[in-house]
Amino acid sequence: MQPLCAMLSSEDVHAQELAAVVTSRLLKATSTVSLTVAEVGGIVPLVRLLRDGSPAGQQQAAYAIAEVSLTPQNRDLVADAGGIDALVALLTSSVVGTPETAARAISYLARDAYDTPDDGGAPPDAINDNDNPQAQQEAKAAMGDKPGAARRHLIHKAGGVKRLIGMLQS
Repeated sequence: MQPLCAMLSSEDVHAQELAAVVTSRLLKATSTVSLTVAEVGGIVPLVRLLRDGSPAGQQQAAYAIAEVSLTPQNRDLVADAGGIDALVALLTSSVVGTPETAARAISYLARDAYDTPDDGGAPPDAINDNDNPQAQQEAKAAMGDKPGAARRHLIHKAGGVKRLIGMLQS
């Protein structure tokens, strides 16, 4: 897995795309590959490919990130690597299938736990109320100890909710 993850950072665009395709297919095959990708440092190059790759590389990286994000332990790693901003940016891609793949990855990152697909949503608007620190504290307390709350906040802050709604309306 390590050589494959190293190919994601190759100078050769075709090598990056091929590595992303193979990685995404391996991730689809078994959940243990997801943990291995994280262990060998594969998440950061995948996120880099989301941001800076060719259109085909971006789509395959989004697919791989979606598969990696099915594993709860990897969700914060994806978010910490900048994956949320990169995925939100891809929601407006003109490449057929890329916005939908990015939306799927975002939906996995928004989850609290693997077995609860509907476990939250965007944080309360009060969190974004910079003029009212007390409202911010109350909103954060209301979110409780849900692991996905911080990621949902990042999705909201990056404009992901508006873009997802825009996709549904188009």
